[in-house]
Amino acid sequence: MSFDYFNNKIWIVENRGTALSCFDTTGAKLYKFDNFRNISSVKWSSDPPGCWVADSSQSMVFFVTQSGIDTFSTQINLSKPVFITKPVKEDYVYVTSGNMLYKFKIDGTLMFNRDLLSTPVFVTCDDTSGACWVALKNGGIKKISSTGEQVLNINGFTQISSVAPDWYTGGAVIADAGRSCLVHVSGSGEIIKESFIVSFPGALCSE
Repeated sequence: MSFDYFNNKIWIVENRGTALSCFDTTGAKLYKFDNFRNISSVKWSSDPPGCWVADSSQSMVFFVTQSGIDTFSTQINLSKPVFITKPVKEDYVYVTSGNMLYKFKIDGTLMFNRDLLSTPVFVTCDDTSGACWVALKNGGIKKISSTGEQVLNINGFTQISSVAPDWYTGGAVIADAGRSCLVHVSGSGEIIKESFIVSFPGALCSE
């Protein structure tokens, strides 16, 4: 699910990953697209308005508007894209495939790619700086700048379930389900606070 708070639309994956529907905030379905095989990730976009969709079975990334589906790029062979994210006001998207992180302009032009040395399990971005936060299967987390440099590399987590960027400090709050813990790190990667909770932390959001 992806909530477009600029245009008050909610994008929801249905039919076991083969369909994408858009609802307004009253729950009314605006439109539905059935052209997919296995949606692995979605991310709303305000400019242009619509939703980015990674379909791992088709090895494609699509952009969906109310008028239909536009192929993101038929020229780029991106095998099994898994995660996709986009800064709200920028003209590029981040996509993961295998251990790789790719950055594309919205016209499909490749801007950079980076080997993360482990499989991503969660990806999000900082809407202020445009940087990308990537949680990895090996228990690490990396912050990659909008120009492709590795800004932070933090290890020691057990099972990262979600990351919420702290737009004001450049840090983030990390949900470590393996330790039932929320970890707030600074922009330099130092731990500011750890909060242990009873249940496993799941999704986080930034405000």
